[in-house]
Amino acid sequence: MRHRYEALAVAMVIAGCATSTKVQIPEQLAHRPQAYRDAYVDGCKSAQAKASQFKDVERIQTDSLYANGWYDGYAECRANQRPNSRDAVKK
Repeated sequence: MRHRYEALAVAMVIAGCATSTKVQIPEQLAHRPQAYRDAYVDGCKSAQAKASQFKDVERIQTDSLYANGWYDGYAECRANQRPNSRDAVKK
C-alpha cells in the first residue's frame, strides 16, 4: 500500500511539472512597457496550454501594447514547442 502512495506522489509531481505555465520573460524584453511584458506572458501561457485561455480579448482590442505582446509571446512559445525536425525522424 505504501508503494502505491509513493507512486501516486511521483505521478502528481510529474503531472504538475508538465502543466506548469511559468513563463520567463526574455532579458531583451526587460525594457519594454509593463503592458507588453504582461501580454507576452499571457500569450506564452496560452501557447503552452494550446488554448487562448490567457487572452484578455477586451484589452487586446483597446491596448496595442498588450495586443503586440500577446501575439509575440504566443508565437515565440509556440515555435519553441515544435519538435526539431531532426528529433522527429525515427532512426
